[in-house]
Amino acid sequence: MTTTTPATKKIASYRIGIAVEKGIDTPETYWYDDKELAKHLRAMNHSVVIFDWQDSTVSVQDLDAVFVTSTWNGCKYPDEYKLWL
Repeated sequence: MTTTTPATKKIASYRIGIAVEKGIDTPETYWYDDKELAKHLRAMNHSVVIFDWQDSTVSVQDLDAVFVTSTWNGCKYPDEYKLWL
């Protein structure tokens, strides 16, 4: 009996940002969900950065995708948050 396996398909590598709120934007304070998401995306060969959505040094235009996750403080800054989105 001969078995065949599908050819390995190369997946593009993307620059992905995970947006969070200030205070949970350092490795010591990342939420479990954000760490797990980043781990799995990196395992798929993507470049991942977890960042504070209010951090003006992060240019979301340089990212291919942004996963908006733990931005809980957005309701405190509704105008700024809407502009950022």
